Amino acid sequence: MKPAKKSQRQIVETDLSGIEAVCYLTDIRHLNVSRLEGWAGILGRVTVAAPGRRPPELDTHINWIWYGEDEQKVDIWNKRIMEAEKEWILFLEDDEWVDFSSLKLSQYSADSAWMPAIIRYREDDITRLCYQVRLVRNNGIGVYSGKNLPDASRYMADHGIHTAEDPFRIYRKSSLFTDVDPHDEMSIQSVSPQLYLIMGEQFVKKGDLVLAAAHYRKVQRSENLLSFDRLAAMNGIAGCMAEQLRWPKALSLAEESLEHESLQRLPYLIQFRIRQLKKEWEGAYDVLSGYHDTLNFDTKANFDKELGIEKTLKFLGDLASESKKNDRAFEHYEEFYREKRGEVDRSFVKKLFLLSVERANFEKSVYYFEKLFGSDLNQSLSEIRRVELNDALGLFKKRGWYNYVADVIEQLVDIFPEDKDFRRQLIVALSKTDRLDRARTMISTS
Repeated sequence: MKPAKKSQRQIVETDLSGIEAVCYLTDIRHLNVSRLEGWAGILGRVTVAAPGRRPPELDTHINWIWYGEDEQKVDIWNKRIMEAEKEWILFLEDDEWVDFSSLKLSQYSADSAWMPAIIRYREDDITRLCYQVRLVRNNGIGVYSGKNLPDASRYMADHGIHTAEDPFRIYRKSSLFTDVDPHDEMSIQSVSPQLYLIMGEQFVKKGDLVLAAAHYRKVQRSENLLSFDRLAAMNGIAGCMAEQLRWPKALSLAEESLEHESLQRLPYLIQFRIRQLKKEWEGAYDVLSGYHDTLNFDTKANFDKELGIEKTLKFLGDLASESKKNDRAFEHYEEFYREKRGEVDRSFVKKLFLLSVERANFEKSVYYFEKLFGSDLNQSLSEIRRVELNDALGLFKKRGWYNYVADVIEQLVDIFPEDKDFRRQLIVALSKTDRLDRARTMISTS
């Protein structure tokens, strides 16, 4: 899913006046006054909890809470719930912004289902997708356990509350979980299943795959496990198996995960990577096509990772080409070209041109030919570019598209009237069309 624009003038069809947003800042440098004021025009109330004094430029109708260094995030959040004035409390952190159009409270019963948040951000050049319970009903009591990793799963299980089918979307630039100390979180009795997911990822980064898998299995054994965390644990183990080159087991676990829920990313990417390494081009193509089909939908798995649409389309084109599926390769390359708004290197445009000619698509061939050479036809051609031009025109000739060849060369003759080679080529091209009189005239005057 593409992020909503950051402008606060979003089109919001649902009445969100029953929501109080609590913007929790770990550092005052994350304060964005214009964003807060935008939220205040959409939501019922906005409160900021920050480790510093209220800035004078902040509008007085935005509430400000100054918390101390020794206060834990969970304690602050629970206190805000108990002191909230609205029916719902929405917790946001640091530089996050919300796609308010995805926040559809009217579709769910507040007593039985809470909308989870799916949080999208970039880390280590990868798009991360994480679920958290950020929108909670104001029942006058705290719902979170933990210290700096708020966990509502126990409260939800005890009160018969499940997560709604569709999440709302939060976006951020900074990394998530930077203020979470696993050792500190482990010191309390009720440990969040997400803590084991965080620790599993940390061990993967350290290369300790056995210990990482052990932590993912702890998630699977946890009580009050939310569905997206269950999928994350299964995917984590599959990823560990793949990194250990235990490919049959990794493929089996990834497939099992997809049988539980097809709308997720990592199981497809694990299968794709294994098929790619094994040079099973058709299998890799089929898996990545399945992944591509999910991109218009939110993932249902926590701690998911996303290969961007541009890389996906490029991979699909390359795989289709390796599998001799040139029609499909062309479709994917063209979609990539549109996604990039035509800002691709020359070699890629040439690939599209060659595929267009191969598919006998005259209109596309002309389009990409002109993208390749359009600017060159009005200036002096280098020897290399001239050879490329002649080769491209040769492909048009092989298809019998002499009228277009004649039009191009005639333009060149008009620009370079002293160029005898262009005149000769024009005469030959014209002789293959219904413009024989023009060819004869040129011969008689040459």
